[in-house]
Amino acid sequence: MEKPKEEKKFIQKMKYRHAFQSRPSMIEEAPNPRTISTGARNLGMVLLILVFVEKIVSNVEKGEPMVDLHLLFHLTSGLISVLFITFIMTVWCFNIFFIEKLLIKEVISEKIAYIVYSISQIILFSVPTYFALTWNLSIVSRGSVSLQMAVYLMKTHSFFFTNRKRIKKKMNNEPEKKKNEEKKETKEEEAKSTKYKYEPSKNTVQHFTLFLLYPTLVYEQEYPRTKKRSWKSIAKYLSLMIGSFFLLYLNINYFMIPAFKEALEKNFIRIMIKLAVPSVLSWLLLFFGVFHCLLNLIAEFFMFADRKFYSDWWNAKTFDEFWNKWNTLVYEWFHRHIYLDSMTDMNIPRPLAMVLVFLVSALWHEFIISTSFLFFRPYMAASMMGQFSVIYFTKIPFIRDSGLGNIVLWLCLTVGQSIVYIGYSLFYFSKFPIQN
Repeated sequence: MEKPKEEKKFIQKMKYRHAFQSRPSMIEEAPNPRTISTGARNLGMVLLILVFVEKIVSNVEKGEPMVDLHLLFHLTSGLISVLFITFIMTVWCFNIFFIEKLLIKEVISEKIAYIVYSISQIILFSVPTYFALTWNLSIVSRGSVSLQMAVYLMKTHSFFFTNRKRIKKKMNNEPEKKKNEEKKETKEEEAKSTKYKYEPSKNTVQHFTLFLLYPTLVYEQEYPRTKKRSWKSIAKYLSLMIGSFFLLYLNINYFMIPAFKEALEKNFIRIMIKLAVPSVLSWLLLFFGVFHCLLNLIAEFFMFADRKFYSDWWNAKTFDEFWNKWNTLVYEWFHRHIYLDSMTDMNIPRPLAMVLVFLVSALWHEFIISTSFLFFRPYMAASMMGQFSVIYFTKIPFIRDSGLGNIVLWLCLTVGQSIVYIGYSLFYFSKFPIQN
């Protein structure tokens, strides 16, 4: 029986479809990172869920609860108090807005404005800290208060000092205005000159309120906005966030707490190896839940279009590249208000400005952890400052270009996270018995 013409054409076409070319392996050099990241991410999540499902089934077979919720109730206790303190902090932030308005209208002098601003920031720092340390809050609740307080301090600092610098720049450029009018500027040059132009009329209560709500720490008078709000995306990010936090809780409950119990009795090296994978896993789940899910959820709800909250830090070949990519929001704030301002306003040399950035960042991290755990043990700050030597090591051309830099990065993150977790847990459980 003779085949139809269409089938013959199809066979003829398929017969010579494959053509050999000089092409790299997909994993070695992917033309589109999404071709790898989507499948790898989904596979990782499926394998992770299967690990926890196996643990749940094992608990059922032993006659134990599928999920122990006692720890969850303990960690989430005091959330109403957290919301109350956050509301008070939000209202207090408007002091900085009105200080700026009074200064623009020349009701108060610049010296008075700086004094009032400093007092306002001290109160914003001290009062929430007092509540976190004295009220009966859980670790998560105390950490949430400290973190939100740090965010508001950084936001109000950026609002005040960005406006101050723009106003001074505008006043200094006034004498040259006539000269510039005589020159013909192209559209591109005109766009560059007006990109950071200060306009007092744009500093409204509405814009300042949105700035406090936007997922950004750096103040600008204009932000890119989306045309509409996608409730489908909001539901997606919300479900992913809940799922990642639930997996984080299971990881802590099934793998980390048992290791913390053994840390009081067994060899340090053995516990460090046992905690290496769960500690990095908890860090990755927290990163995904906060930096991807929560921040995108907030951005989508408030129609904030700039969603670059992180870059591909997992591909970083050096530690300084990692710090530049893993938290874009904090990096931009430190780059503008610590790194650049220290060099321009205080004439600090560039290497010292870099050290200052690490020092302030380490102190902020340590403060939040110390407030959460109710004791001061500078393990996190020491680990961050100790990365200076690793930064220069990973910058060696052979290490950086051969791919070993990325391996060193992940080894340091894995071992470092484990050591820091053990350090805090040993002291915490010696102070607060684990059965409580």
